Amino acid sequence: MTSNWTRSISSTNGSHIMDILDRADRITRIISCFDPVTGLLASSSTHANYDARNHEFLFPPGRWCLLVLLPMGAVLCELDLTSKFDSFILPANVSWRNQFFWALLALGLYLGGVPVRGFATMSPVLVADQPGFYYLSYLIPRIYFDVTHFLGTISALCIVTATIALSPLHKFFEMRFFQYLGRISFSLYLCHGPILCTLGMFLYKVVGKSTDSPSDWNNAFAIPMIGPKGIELPVLAANLIILPVTLYASELCLRLFDGPSIHFANWAWQRVNQS
Repeated sequence: MTSNWTRSISSTNGSHIMDILDRADRITRIISCFDPVTGLLASSSTHANYDARNHEFLFPPGRWCLLVLLPMGAVLCELDLTSKFDSFILPANVSWRNQFFWALLALGLYLGGVPVRGFATMSPVLVADQPGFYYLSYLIPRIYFDVTHFLGTISALCIVTATIALSPLHKFFEMRFFQYLGRISFSLYLCHGPILCTLGMFLYKVVGKSTDSPSDWNNAFAIPMIGPKGIELPVLAANLIILPVTLYASELCLRLFDGPSIHFANWAWQRVNQS
């Protein structure tokens, strides 16, 4: 007959084993998120398109940081799904948990505000001339010639991580409007560029915001340049048309292409599993 103390030990050891297996499975799923990146790295290393003048491979060194975004979204999602309530990354009983994630949010917002000079590539040297970024510029590896994307990548990871971990932000972004933006986010990403380069540029010429190239529509309905830089009155007036058109086009793209493609992929996957 098994005594109580042996039954207790067996139960405790069984719990530890299950916990170890669960953590191992979780780590395996997280590591698998990096498969696309490792494949891309291997492909780039094998088929290197080397430029002797610029010393650049298939992916320029200044853009390697963008590859971090490929798996990290999946990693954050996996951590969120497998974590208990209010235990994302840090356990809920850690006294400085909220302070850490609020600081992480502030860091993300600060790094995301790296200055940009028009369309110029912001090298570490140019960033060093900007107020508030002098010392930070020396922490950026000189191989990254495009500091905007380097710091923007870190900024995005900090902001998304803090948003998942902090309940007030989590609840705020679960509002219906943000859920809608999440639903059309991929279509919005596809549509906003062409619309800005066509309708947007046309409207900016009409209201007098952009008159670099000659056109009969320049200043057709000129609006005084009043307001803070970047959100002047002509910009706001033009975007009263651009924004709803972009949202409508995104909704159409979602219904005509994005949604059917997801249904087709699910149907094809089911047929493959049945065969």
